[in-house]
Amino acid sequence: MKIQNDIKINQFGQNLLTITDIINYFDSLEKSEKDDFIKKLIFFILQLKPTKEDVESAIKLSGLKETYTPIVLIKLSYDYNNLNKIINLPDNEFKKSLSLLLALYFTAYQKQFTSEGFFPTKWWLNDLSNYNNIIKVEQLSDFRVILKKIYNSQAIETGTIMTALIEFSITLYEKNLIEKRLELYAFNNLYPQKGLNIYKSIYSDTASLIIIKGINDLAFENINLAIY
Repeated sequence: MKIQNDIKINQFGQNLLTITDIINYFDSLEKSEKDDFIKKLIFFILQLKPTKEDVESAIKLSGLKETYTPIVLIKLSYDYNNLNKIINLPDNEFKKSLSLLLALYFTAYQKQFTSEGFFPTKWWLNDLSNYNNIIKVEQLSDFRVILKKIYNSQAIETGTIMTALIEFSITLYEKNLIEKRLELYAFNNLYPQKGLNIYKSIYSDTASLIIIKGINDLAFENINLAIY
């Protein structure tokens, strides 16, 4: 699973894995997984917004000589294009480049982690030494959804009830994230280019949506109610 790359990189950021551990993990990956690892590493670095001081600290941490090509390049710039240029240097430079980018990521992550500490609503800042937290991240990266179709009295499909099958209790924050993913799936896959009415339970810890694409086509009846 590609989410394992995300988890390993962030465990390294939390100092739960050494640079030797993370490089050995990288070496064990297939080509496509290595490509994903590199993309994720660069993405995470950019998200952390490293400073010039972080770059200087990373160079010292990497133990690389100032004359090495990756060092020369990163001193010029550490934007997206240059980070990609560094990691795509010839094969004889690759291990140096990877070590440098890992050192930069670790430096920037540790600075954020020191200032913010554990942050339960951001899984990458949650305690990744806790096995239960890791299991939750893995399962939420690939969860099953039950789709129950809704039909009107003429047997025309008018919507779908979508329910995520999650094997553990979820927080309101996680529920909202899951339902946003269900909503995107409905718009992009179930009923593209259609106006939808979406209903969800506010308090339940079950992530579920009722998607109605033809609310005017549903069978209805009129009733009278009174308060007084």
